Amino acid sequence: MEELTGVKADNWKNTCRNQQRVTQDMVEAIGVIWPQYAYWLVTGKTDEVHGHTSPTRDRIARDLEKVKEEGDQ
Repeated sequence: MEELTGVKADNWKNTCRNQQRVTQDMVEAIGVIWPQYAYWLVTGKTDEVHGHTSPTRDRIARDLEKVKEEGDQ
């Protein structure tokens, strides 16, 4: 993540361990790398009509597509 975002790895680790709060730099970096998740990250909501999704919704869509493809074989 440090290479992708420029935010030090220790900061990411500390955030994951609940030893540090997410910083503005972290949110901005994620928004640049994954713009489709920016709205969800800040609000906790999705807005698929405008291209705002969440990692969970994307994962579900991929899994459903895989199941569908396997069923067509």
